[in-house]
Amino acid sequence: MIGFSHGGWAVLKAVLADLVSQASAKRFPAAVAFYPGCDRPHSRLETDTLILIGEADDWTPVDRCARWRDAVETNGHSVRMKTYPGALHSFDAPAMPHAFAGHYIGRDPEAAADALVETRRFLDQRLALPH
Repeated sequence: MIGFSHGGWAVLKAVLADLVSQASAKRFPAAVAFYPGCDRPHSRLETDTLILIGEADDWTPVDRCARWRDAVETNGHSVRMKTYPGALHSFDAPAMPHAFAGHYIGRDPEAAADALVETRRFLDQRLALPH
C-alpha cells in the first residue's frame, strides 16, 4: 500500500505513529502528499514522506509545511519537501488558475510535470523490488 493524496492532509496523518499504532493500521512503505494542510505533528514519522507544494499556495501555505517538516520526529525515516516557485494550490489540476472558496488555485504545467517525475523517482527508490 502506498500513501498518495491530492490535498495531502490524510497522507500526513497516516504517516504518523499515532495512526499507525492503531490495531488494524499497516505502515505505508512510502507516502507522497501534494499541497497538504500540514497540521502540527503530534507523533513521530513512520514512513518516508515527500511533500510537493507551490510557493504561491495561499490555501495550504508552504511555511506551514516547512514547520511540519522541521518539527516532525523522523524516527529514522526521511521527510523531503519540494516547492514550486509561483505554483498555486492544485497546481496539477486541469483547471487554469481561478478563485475558489476564497483562494487562488489552478494548474501550473511545469510544476505538475515535475511533480510526476519527483513522485515516480521517490516511489521507485523506496519500492524497488529485489531481483
